[in-house]
Amino acid sequence: MSESEMSRNQKWFKLREKINDSLSPDEFLKMKRLCKNEIPERNLDNINNPYNLIRALEDYKDLGPRDYDLLQTIMTTIGRKDIADEIQRDNSTTIQKEATI
Repeated sequence: MSESEMSRNQKWFKLREKINDSLSPDEFLKMKRLCKNEIPERNLDNINNPYNLIRALEDYKDLGPRDYDLLQTIMTTIGRKDIADEIQRDNSTTIQKEATI
């Protein structure tokens, strides 16, 4: 794994943790409702925190360190523009760094 991939993965793990720790119960429920077409209902019903919801999105939608778009859209839709903006900044910075390598 290259240094840029490790950096991208570290940012992704930190982002997942931040979302898990900072979403209110209401924001989590909004996020979960937005994912009803992305994750099979039988699996979605068993998810009880943002971290596991993001993990399910990783499994079903190829969400991850190389594709932040869906998560950024979800954060914007539930009113967490601060996290959506952070995703945009981190993704832009990572792309710029990789372009100079």
